[in-house]
Amino acid sequence: MSAIPDKHIVHALLLDGAGGAQALDVDEIPARIAAGEPVWVHLEAVHPDTPEWLGQHLPILDALMIDALVAEETRPRAIEHDNTILLFLRGVNLNENAEPEDMVSIRMCIGEKFCVSLRRRPLKAVSDIVQRLQRGNGPGAIPDLVNDLAGTLFDRMEPVLSELDERTDNLEELVADKPDAAIRHEIVSLRKR
Repeated sequence: MSAIPDKHIVHALLLDGAGGAQALDVDEIPARIAAGEPVWVHLEAVHPDTPEWLGQHLPILDALMIDALVAEETRPRAIEHDNTILLFLRGVNLNENAEPEDMVSIRMCIGEKFCVSLRRRPLKAVSDIVQRLQRGNGPGAIPDLVNDLAGTLFDRMEPVLSELDERTDNLEELVADKPDAAIRHEIVSLRKR
């Protein structure tokens, strides 16, 4: 599977219903979405062509929704609009030389038969799903794709949260045994992460 993207399109995939996918040419995307085929398009939110592409190919989105999808800062949330869901999730930053608690967002516009997701930075969970599709054991339908993306985000988050929790517990034990302002400050810092 080799994506044939424009610069603002990371990948465009047609799910085959059996765990695999085929890459779509840029020109094929609108017709496949209009035909109700299960299409996943992943876009660069920071690219200047992305808002225009969203407006042209997803006319259900108004300007405020497009602005929310490409915004620099987002918060996790879900918005239902006319049989479409805008879903904003975050995952731990597992990119090279990054702090895991520097969360990375994925923004999605989800219809019954399509998912258009956007990124500002790469997210390992997306790469995981693409690799599974390449091996033929990925999601077969759009609801499965969204479920797998959310599940993969949480699976990658769990070890990071467990480590932070363990570090906090260890520091709290130290403070209980020997009160120290520096340790209390470190606990507060860890809890804010």
